[in-house]
Amino acid sequence: MNEIERAISDIFEEYGEEVRETVNAIAEEVAEETVNELKKTSPARKESGGGKYRRSWKKIGEKSLNGNSTFTVFNTRYRLTHLLENGHLTRDGRTRTQGIKHIAPAEEKAVESFLRKVEEKL
Repeated sequence: MNEIERAISDIFEEYGEEVRETVNAIAEEVAEETVNELKKTSPARKESGGGKYRRSWKKIGEKSLNGNSTFTVFNTRYRLTHLLENGHLTRDGRTRTQGIKHIAPAEEKAVESFLRKVEEKL
């Protein structure tokens, strides 16, 4: 009976590792897709050929001790993200710019894409 328990345990460990690798690969793929999406949909200054904010989207990955990977999508010009997403007061202090929603839709799309891909692969 002890051999059967070990065999079953080995099968579950092997399956668990395969699932972890698959989910980690999907997470990295979705993070890269999100970076590309944000680079396309982020606002850019029309005059002076801007686009520094748009080009500044990056992803960084971390692997935990248990083997799970987490990815963070961020903008290196992070001071602008809240202002552009939600709008802000202009220099005169009276008028307000309208926010350009680009982060929230990309986040929703990433969550949907991740869940769909995980369901397809597993």
